[in-house]
Amino acid sequence: MSDRQESLANRRRGKYVNQLRIFKELYYESPLTKKELAETTDLSTPTVAKALSGLISRELVQEKGRRDIPTGRKPITYGLNNTSIYGLGVDLEIPDLRIALYDLSRRKIASKGTYVDLDDLQERPVPHLTDKLNHELQGLIYHEGLDQSSIVGAGIAASGVVQEGSFRPFSRFESPSDIELKGPLEDKLGFPTSFGNDVDLQLLSELDRLGPIEDPGHVALYFSARLSGKRQPTVRIGGSIAIGGELFLGGEGSAGEFGHMSISSGDARTPATKCGNNNCLESFVNDELSDSDGFAVPQSVVDAIQQNIKDLVFAFSPSLIIVDLDAFPEITDQVMEELALFTDGLKETMGLDRVEIREPLDKDRSVTRGAVINYFNKSLLDPKEFSTLMRS
Repeated sequence: MSDRQESLANRRRGKYVNQLRIFKELYYESPLTKKELAETTDLSTPTVAKALSGLISRELVQEKGRRDIPTGRKPITYGLNNTSIYGLGVDLEIPDLRIALYDLSRRKIASKGTYVDLDDLQERPVPHLTDKLNHELQGLIYHEGLDQSSIVGAGIAASGVVQEGSFRPFSRFESPSDIELKGPLEDKLGFPTSFGNDVDLQLLSELDRLGPIEDPGHVALYFSARLSGKRQPTVRIGGSIAIGGELFLGGEGSAGEFGHMSISSGDARTPATKCGNNNCLESFVNDELSDSDGFAVPQSVVDAIQQNIKDLVFAFSPSLIIVDLDAFPEITDQVMEELALFTDGLKETMGLDRVEIREPLDKDRSVTRGAVINYFNKSLLDPKEFSTLMRS
């Protein structure tokens, strides 16, 4: 590369860096004026104006009106152009399948729920999932009158151990194996994808609603117990961990599988489970429920859930615990009150800081939203991918 070519390449990279800084500010907070953007990014006002011009020409940003101020000329505010591009969120909570389209502000504009056929999924998982997802997406696009080219990518959420492009639904199949979905799905849909565990992405959506977390030592735990399954409803228990606002995935992407932690039930029974850990919380809870009269949650289940969350408090000293007992709404208050008493006691005995305990901010299963945020974070907010988008 000649000196002139290198100089041009450096200037182009610098231009995209500034545009990305402006885009990020508007992604998290909008609308803002040029002066406000200059203050938050430490860029000069002319540099901000130039970066905005590039974003507006790509239809990613638009004027949002004028800021009402007491005196003087009202400044123009800028925000994301939410009708320019969309992201697809997919929740593969097998056999349930949910898809939803979101705009740049992470606002849901359309959604649809259906089921996958477990027999077809077991026999031909990749063709069945790619065909099913494409069929449902085409129906959503037609219903909303959208152009498929406006969809820039998809975030996929799946249960079990999820790595980039594959997942292992070990609690669904007799002989579980990794399902490699990324390549075939991108070929079928015609746009890139990202993958994540469903509860991880539920937490990601919750953190996005809270706004940026500045404290690098902030630990958030998400504990989830949900009913799942069309043919034989079962309770799925999982969890997620975030440190400093970033998901903690572990070496193999399996961190946060709280439902498969061993428990001490005080019972000689160790019900079998497909995860391989015959004394896990999820298997114990479902076994207890199968023996109950179906009208009340057994106290053994309440005790096991409470003890599991208490163990997590000891292990992680969290700043925030989100308790999502969608499968057991009738015991939610009881569990929350017990945890509040427990953490208050730890303040005195262990000097533990205040722990915020609450239910999810978003009661509408927002895994699809978290999946889209995961995709946006890995594409629109990534310098390399952002520059590719701007050049396209």
